[in-house]
Amino acid sequence: MLALLKTSRSAAAAAGPAARAARLPPPLLLQPAGQQRTLSGWTAQPLMTLQRRLLAVLRQHSRIMLRLCVVQCEFVLIYRTRRTMQLFELYSSLYEREALREMLRSVRRLLAAHGRRLLLSAALLGGPDPAAPQQERPADQGDGPVPADRPPARHGYEEEFDRFVKLCDESIVCPDCGKRQLIDRKVNKVAYCACADGEPTPAVNRGPDASWVPFIERNHVVVWRQQHPEHAHLYSYKVFGSYGDVSAEAFFEVQLNTAYRSQWDPSVLELHTLDTRPAEHGDVIYWRVRFPSMFQNRDYVFDRRYYVDEAARQMTIVSRCTGHPECPERPGVVRVRHYWSVMVIRPHTEFDQPGLDFGLTYFDDPGTYLPPVITNYVAATGLPNFLERVAEAARVVQRQLAAGKVTVPLQFLQPGRRPALAGSSGSGRRVPRAEYAACSHRGEFSPAL
Repeated sequence: MLALLKTSRSAAAAAGPAARAARLPPPLLLQPAGQQRTLSGWTAQPLMTLQRRLLAVLRQHSRIMLRLCVVQCEFVLIYRTRRTMQLFELYSSLYEREALREMLRSVRRLLAAHGRRLLLSAALLGGPDPAAPQQERPADQGDGPVPADRPPARHGYEEEFDRFVKLCDESIVCPDCGKRQLIDRKVNKVAYCACADGEPTPAVNRGPDASWVPFIERNHVVVWRQQHPEHAHLYSYKVFGSYGDVSAEAFFEVQLNTAYRSQWDPSVLELHTLDTRPAEHGDVIYWRVRFPSMFQNRDYVFDRRYYVDEAARQMTIVSRCTGHPECPERPGVVRVRHYWSVMVIRPHTEFDQPGLDFGLTYFDDPGTYLPPVITNYVAATGLPNFLERVAEAARVVQRQLAAGKVTVPLQFLQPGRRPALAGSSGSGRRVPRAEYAACSHRGEFSPAL
């Protein structure tokens, strides 16, 4: 037995410490007193393997996320660059090189003057400096065409409605069936033709002066427009309308009454009479208009003449920009220098009875460029809405006159204020035929308008 024990010890000594360690159970790590011992060595290996796998997965996903971020940044950068180039090409096509430089100079001056007010619209950035003085265009000379920034002759509108009727026949009435052609959309209570395979034919001006193009049709009104011969973004407009429940006198009163307009027109900031000339049936009016917040407000100083001709059964209002020593330009407000309008009103029966037709021709240059989208939207919505507000204000005056309880401050219908009626007592001025012929020969509504 003793010999066998010695032999086992000699074999263990020859095997070395590695063999002894393999036979012994794994040692436990010594921990400070009061603490539990860690996991044994046979569980540490899987944890290390899991840790290495997690690190590998995180590195792989980090690379993927980094690639995605780079791709996204490149996409955003390419999109912004392409968008900038498109805007540059757009404005380059809208303006000549010199106009683009002037626009940039205007923006720089505006930012320098209003550094804290950076709310600028694309329409404002797209035009010339509204504060810069505008050069007057030459006045009409001789028998040439009337410039677009000037109204036609002051008198000679007895046959104005005949011109509107002729324009309707040549542009919006079907020559085959005599019914209405389609302008932009159908309006209730209007009989349209069905000559185009059961559908209305589009309205096209077939007359010798095809520059007046049918533009829009809304309830009670039809609008034509004519492009300015020099500035493609400016237009003259013709409006022909009819109201069956408004008298001509009430409609005329609302057009002339500056005190009442301040009540029903929300765009009016200031409106008053600078000068009155009763003998000439004329006034000089100051009018300050509210523009959207990103634009400067506009103001007008214009001469207004008004006539009532019972023989022609017509009321006429002619307005045109002018100057006045008591009303210089104001800082922060853009003075409109090119504006004129001609309105003619004809009653269906009598001037004080409901029912009227009216025709309006006007030109207005606000002094800044507006993109065609904005111009079309303003003309298609603002003009019909304004005329409807005029008609509603006239209905209020008419109802108060009928009830005998007038609270509106009257101006035209006020006793002693109404202009003399031409053709009734002889006190009114009848336009000589020679003067009217000269006006017509100059092309009152020629393509230059």
